[in-house]
Amino acid sequence: MFQNKKRGKVLAAVFLFIILLFFLLGAGAGLARCEDPLCAKITVPSFDRGFAQKFLRFSIGASLVGCERWIFDLRNCTGGQDSEALRTAWMFLPEDATVVFESIKNKSGFSAVNADSFQFEEEDIDFQIDGQVIILVSRQTSGAGELFAASLQDNHRAVIIGEKTAGDKSLMKYFSPLTRRCLLGGIEPDIKADVSNGKEIFELARSFLAGTKI
Repeated sequence: MFQNKKRGKVLAAVFLFIILLFFLLGAGAGLARCEDPLCAKITVPSFDRGFAQKFLRFSIGASLVGCERWIFDLRNCTGGQDSEALRTAWMFLPEDATVVFESIKNKSGFSAVNADSFQFEEEDIDFQIDGQVIILVSRQTSGAGELFAASLQDNHRAVIIGEKTAGDKSLMKYFSPLTRRCLLGGIEPDIKADVSNGKEIFELARSFLAGTKI
């Protein structure tokens, strides 16, 4: 009986450590939890260098504590590094998925950038995130943020809520995975909504994830 109590304390300590690690790693990437314990809110002001690695650690911790819903807030995302956005998108896609098409100088005019191009070789991690995904966008969402949104939208891995995105000129060489439309024109949301009120837009996202009729 004493051993069972000791084992229980050890397991409880390990669980608390995982939760603490989850919050600490998330804070470093500008990540935070929603009020719903099964839902993670990820605020992305920019896909800066190292973001994907931080999010990978955050998502592993989140999955361990039961997270199964993801809300990405890209309303004020000013861009960042394209590779970081695409590596983050890879975590939600199967290996044979096309993340984006890139225009090149050949007969076809396109080069498929596949999901398996963005694996984390240095850590030998084969990690795919399941669960529902919502991406919040606005007229200010640009560059790498648009790449991330288009990749998950076209692969039917996310629902986009908000306003049509900026259509940053840096996207001239990129085309969406499914329709091969040029991303320079911006990303149309699946659900148009006023994004000026943060509380209301997150309530809308959570309602959608919960299956509430919008």
